Amino acid sequence: MASNVVRIDAYEHRASRRPDRYRWDRGPVGVPVIDVHDVGEVVVVLFDPDSRPSKFGEFANLVAFDRRRRLAWRAELLTTNSADRYYQIRSAEPLIADSSCSYECQLDPRSGRIVAKEFYK
Repeated sequence: MASNVVRIDAYEHRASRRPDRYRWDRGPVGVPVIDVHDVGEVVVVLFDPDSRPSKFGEFANLVAFDRRRRLAWRAELLTTNSADRYYQIRSAEPLIADSSCSYECQLDPRSGRIVAKEFYK
């Protein structure tokens, strides 16, 4: 089993890569990580969309950390629906993620804002 440790932000989270997934070992959200990418000046992290820490409110499960290990941004969501979240990173460059509300979203890797979207359902 291969293991790479990624230290991100001041809390020194550890994401250990396993052959089939990443796992968030510790940190403020305490949920599994399913994907991590180096994208330009940030490390983009996708938390497991089914492991939200709260049943209510939005779950900003796609985030980025800068090279100083600080939170750079939380990805913009298309809706305020509490079920809206990202479930996969389709591409790192350009940064494209799929939302649970049936949108493919291209995100600006500097801000996490949506720059293009396509409804596919």
